Parts: sequence; C-alpha cells; structure tokens
Amino acid sequence: MAELEAAWKAMFGSEAGDPVTDLGRLEGWFGPQAQPKKIRTELRKLDPGSIRSETLNGYDPPLLLDYEGRVVLTPEGRWVLEALRVAPPSVDVQVDLLAPELVERYREWARAPFENVVATWRGEGSSTRPPALGLAAVVLVATHAQPERPLRLGGIAPAAHGELERLVRRFTSAIGQESGFKEGLPRFPLSIATQRFFGLCRQDGLAWFDPDQLEATLQAFAEELSGRAIDPPQAMAAFEGLVDGYEAAAAVFDKAGLPRLDRERTAELLARLRLACEAVAQA
Repeated sequence: MAELEAAWKAMFGSEAGDPVTDLGRLEGWFGPQAQPKKIRTELRKLDPGSIRSETLNGYDPPLLLDYEGRVVLTPEGRWVLEALRVAPPSVDVQVDLLAPELVERYREWARAPFENVVATWRGEGSSTRPPALGLAAVVLVATHAQPERPLRLGGIAPAAHGELERLVRRFTSAIGQESGFKEGLPRFPLSIATQRFFGLCRQDGLAWFDPDQLEATLQAFAEELSGRAIDPPQAMAAFEGLVDGYEAAAAVFDKAGLPRLDRERTAELLARLRLACEAVAQA
C-alpha cells in the first residue's frame, strides 16, 4: 500500500482523494487526450528510484509502471489502493480489477475520440477555430467550380502563399474573428477542419471538397457561422469578399497553377450557401 500511496503523491503532489474523481485525474496520463509531450515532462519530474515497484510485480493488469526508475500509478493501482485503504488491516483484500467503475472509465476513454468527432460534425462540439474555418472557406470557393483541380497549399510560390493567407485573414476579419496564423499555410492543421466538414479532402498538400457532399458542407458552414452569432448578411458578405479577393489575385494564382473561379458556378454556390444560412437562422 505504501508504494501505491507514494506513487500517487509523486504524480499529483497530494494525498489520494475520492477514487472516482481520482480516476478522472488519471485521464491526463492514460486517457485519449493525454499529450506525449506533457507525459514526458511529468515523467522527468518524478524522482528515479524513490519507489520500489518490484514489490508489486506480477499483477495483470499492472498496478505500477516503471520507466527507468520513475514509477507511475495506473488506474488499476488507484483502485487497489482504495480497497486497501478501507479494509481492516487483518483482512486479506481481494480486488476486482474488472470492477464496473474501472471498466466504464476505460469505455469512456475509448469512445471519447469517436464521440468528439461526431459531436463536432453535428455542430455540438467546440466550434472550428477561425483560421481552420477561413482556410476551409478558401478551399470551398477555389475548388467548387473545378473539383478535379484541388487547391495546393504547400510547395507554392511565396506570392501565391501570401495571397492565400491574406484571403484567410480577410475572411476571419469579416466574421469578427482573429485569424490566429502563426506558422503559415503549409504546416497549418487543416485536419482540424476535416473533423467538422466531412466533405473536405486532403492529400499530399492538396485540398478540395467532395462535390457529392456539398449540401452537408454548406449546412456545416451555415451552422458554424450561426454558432458565432453571425447573421446571414454578414456571413454572405464574408464569402463575397473572399470571392472578390480570390479574383483580384487571379494573376498570381494562375502563375502558381492554382484553380480559377468560374463566375457562374461561384454565383450558384453563394446562392445555395445563402439559403443554408437563412434556413439555419430561422430554425
């Protein structure tokens, strides 16, 4: 028991508390949102050799994990610790490592990535970050007329890259959001937007929208903008400004081999987007 208590205190700097709450605290170490960089940082803080994990070897699943002398308490170890804390000293404790509380916690962690994606897709999760939304809007406008010609985001001339970034800034500014650009387009995580827009495709630095998913795509854009309290006129002004900006940079984009806009099809796209925005606003 002493080793389990010591491992918990080394990890969290305090005594163990409510067991169910403590399982939640272990999510940062073992759950789906655990960050490798943070785990490495926390491991370095642990004192090597301060806890003798070998005294608890042989359990399956393990109660303690030993990384070059740095010992981490597992969720099962926290559950065993609780059983030992509440049992009389003279009792031989038998712990169910498949206890419903443990099993349900692992189920929650296993389902979380899928549920987060579905919630985002439905517009129930956190909104897509402004730069991802702006970049997705650029891709939609650029590739709608010619879905067979995707938009290249990496490996393009600096002038074209700069114009694309300015378009994103223009769009996010028009909807009253900060662009948030720090690293530029080639390394920008467009994957964030693909969680919201299932029709958004990426491959080898290219991006485009699946034309078969257009209705769902326009609905997703309308919901994202409505969720930011942006009414249809402001939303359409942002997209119209994006179209104007893309056309103004046509010479630069042509030289870089990027798609051209088709006025008729772009006008059709904006009309359908307007209807989607108005429908969401009236819902």
